[in-house]
Amino acid sequence: MFNRQNNDSVVLNIGLFKITLENNGLQNVHHSQ
Repeated sequence: MFNRQNNDSVVLNIGLFKITLENNGLQNVHHSQ
């Protein structure tokens, strides 16, 4: 039932979420050293 615009925004949000998690992981590694 999704139209293409909604689908693209969901994919974009998932991509941003993954980037945020990766950035948080890098920051945690940096702080732990």
